[in-house]
Amino acid sequence: MEGSYKPSFRHWRAKLKQLAAKRDHIEAEIAKCEPVVKALAQSIEDPTERERALAEVESLVRSEGFTDAIRRVLRDSRPWLLTPPEIRDQMIKGGFNLGAYKSPLASIHAILTRLRNKGQVKRAVRDEDDKTAYFWSGE
Repeated sequence: MEGSYKPSFRHWRAKLKQLAAKRDHIEAEIAKCEPVVKALAQSIEDPTERERALAEVESLVRSEGFTDAIRRVLRDSRPWLLTPPEIRDQMIKGGFNLGAYKSPLASIHAILTRLRNKGQVKRAVRDEDDKTAYFWSGE
């Protein structure tokens, strides 16, 4: 019984290696595509549309973590205060995929608490709707 894990271990290790190789290939392809798409986006005449296209490229290329996405949303929304559902909506609008999270709002609340403890985020009650909201207070 002691060695019964070995076939399973070999299988999953091989699978992991296979996936890592695919990831490396995909990252190389992304690295080729990114400068081309950015160069083509510079041809867009409307400055607002051009900036939107370049921001989309950045969001697709950048592999941003959950906490960093919350930081970005709060930094970009200054001086406005955002509720956790609004933060979630801005993350989605910015291209962050929340599909892997069973309870994204619970995760957002937990991260906001950690960021508050670090002094990066502050909490306040919004005057217009009396809701608890958050704003970026970090660097």
